[in-house]
Amino acid sequence: MRVLHLDGGTEWRGGQKQVFLLHRGLLAAGGDSHVVCASGGPLFEAIERELGEVTPWSFRRGGQWFAPRGLQEILDRLQPDILHYHDSRAANFARVGSAAKIHTRRVSYPIKWFSRVTKYRPIDLHVGVSETITRDLRRHFARGASVHSSIDLVLYRSARPAGHLGGGAGYDILFVGAYSPQKGIDILLDAFAHLVGSGTDARLHLCGSGPLEAEVTARIAQLGMGDHVEQYGHQADIAPWYQDADVVVVPSVDGEGSSGTIKEGIASLKPVIASDIAPNRELVRDRENGFLFPSGDAAALAELLAARPVVEREALERARNSYGAENMVEAYRELYAALLARG
Repeated sequence: MRVLHLDGGTEWRGGQKQVFLLHRGLLAAGGDSHVVCASGGPLFEAIERELGEVTPWSFRRGGQWFAPRGLQEILDRLQPDILHYHDSRAANFARVGSAAKIHTRRVSYPIKWFSRVTKYRPIDLHVGVSETITRDLRRHFARGASVHSSIDLVLYRSARPAGHLGGGAGYDILFVGAYSPQKGIDILLDAFAHLVGSGTDARLHLCGSGPLEAEVTARIAQLGMGDHVEQYGHQADIAPWYQDADVVVVPSVDGEGSSGTIKEGIASLKPVIASDIAPNRELVRDRENGFLFPSGDAAALAELLAARPVVEREALERARNSYGAENMVEAYRELYAALLARG
């Protein structure tokens, strides 16, 4: 069974990390796995550096109504049994090729009607990385399944503090994620301003990048928090940053799939405070392996932060064991086999 993974992302975010972990796991299990991704991008470089062969192709060339010769030539050469589309850009080309087709959806936004009846129509199986996503997929497509995304547990088990957050404060709060509206950074900034205003000696550390960078910087200045907030940009090697933090905050307001930051925080044995949107509730059991606050409620978040919550180490260790990549790899192997068996 030859599987060809297609990912059109040009960044190193959750989706690209999942492709890398799945491809690596399939190879380690003796599988026949191949990847087509953007040339020179972080995913391409990681696979080439650590795993060997990877095929470059620009998924910006055309769309669902145009089958570029270059992609068809790749498929003719590799002759895959399974085509696995890992992002929306790659799924634009689901009409190319005759292999069995599977698509993984990583965000909880509803799929638009036009995309459902055109772009995603050729795909045989739709997979959500959370039950929340899969429930929506099953409303529109005949065949759906859930496979939770994973993390590289070795990185977070072995990471050591590196002094990244050395601001001298008594309380270091960490945010990791894209600077985009759905991530709720504005809620976090308002909550943090309230926390500092109440006299708490704290610093907020933001690791991320995205379209809201200018707005975030302006909001920090408006709140008078310039001496208490540090921005570091996107960090490819994020594991040591968690070790330096006292608490990890995930204030997403919508669109979350299966938060890598929640998994990484728990795997780093740190208390995680997350908004109570549905995908986060699948990962965080309130006051057992983390803490939930009402989405969008800055005052409630500030109250939780002020309490400096802690979680028992045993509860975090139990939770993180389910995040290993081997679970995801085995789940996909079973789905691939079932898809081929059904024809």
